[in-house]
Amino acid sequence: MQKLKKNAYFYSSYFLSFLFELFFNFLNLLRLEKTNYFFANKLISLFDDNIYLEREEYCPIKKQLVVNVILALPSRGCEYFFKNGGCAMCGFNNEIEKYKFNLIHPRAIDFFIRISIDYFSLVYKKKNVYSILSIFMAGSFLNTNEISSKSQNRIVDYFLDSSFDKLFIESRVEYILKYENNILEYNQRIAKKSKQLEVSLGLESSDEYIRNKIIKKGVSKKGFESSVDFLKKNGILISAYVLVGGPYLSSEEVLHKSIETVQYVWSSGVDVANIEIYCVQDKTPWTELYKKNQFELVNLWIIIQLLKTLNGLGGQWRLGGFSDWPKPLACPHSCDECEEGILGIIKDLRINHNFKPLLELDTCECANTGGK
Repeated sequence: MQKLKKNAYFYSSYFLSFLFELFFNFLNLLRLEKTNYFFANKLISLFDDNIYLEREEYCPIKKQLVVNVILALPSRGCEYFFKNGGCAMCGFNNEIEKYKFNLIHPRAIDFFIRISIDYFSLVYKKKNVYSILSIFMAGSFLNTNEISSKSQNRIVDYFLDSSFDKLFIESRVEYILKYENNILEYNQRIAKKSKQLEVSLGLESSDEYIRNKIIKKGVSKKGFESSVDFLKKNGILISAYVLVGGPYLSSEEVLHKSIETVQYVWSSGVDVANIEIYCVQDKTPWTELYKKNQFELVNLWIIIQLLKTLNGLGGQWRLGGFSDWPKPLACPHSCDECEEGILGIIKDLRINHNFKPLLELDTCECANTGGK
């Protein structure tokens, strides 16, 4: 009975996507842009706000403010999660299960991507800004067990036909060399259009124990460095995630290990370090530890110290937001008197890369009491 329900859901999504695509092509022929916008908004709203995020941010490579349009792609979910339980801090795949995206027919996914890219491309072409299309999918874009090669190619096609300037994708380290021919083909096609591809790798920590015992990343330094070497040799822009925070570490250890990791990724040949501040997601191994008060989140003053240190190191980095998918249960904090001001300074830094307010920030007494 359950199998019949899944099959019905699968084929009905295919049929509906086929009808939608015919309708969408008809609208394109008529060039009814306002109707397209309305239709795209309605389609996106079916998946609620989690499926789409638009944000302004500072681009360390361009050294300017850019627009980043993030699409959380419906997919089968992270293969590493299903085989090995996933990374200890990650709650993305619980959200995948919630929406049953793994049951949706690939053609329906392709259609969703096509109409979304078309819609936002027109918006940012009119705004005349440097724009990035980021594809997030609770897993690895390159892994054909998560999203087929055909779907990958279609997404690249849609990107190439759009006004977006850069395509940002994520991958676990092991899929870079496994699918090297695919990524070389994508990069060649993108470069021919004078656009850019960025591949972001999940490292989290340069410390072997933290990375594979605490975070349970399942990534070796050798594998990471080999993947970086391959991407670098072929002229592909590389970024790597650095996770700040987690259990079993003091605030001072978090600060030290985060700086150590940033320096390691730069020395390995990575172009940009993606600084991700840990926020608690629901239904992860770390969630239960947090709820049992077995560890505390780093306070905002540790983040301030980290940012001041990064300012003096000279390499390229970008700072992620304190929001996530699914919505966090808790994020770093400080006392009531200084928290709002600190968050405002961090937000401004993320967008404008303006360090003056941060460097002039007066230290609150709570900096010595764990942000309380």
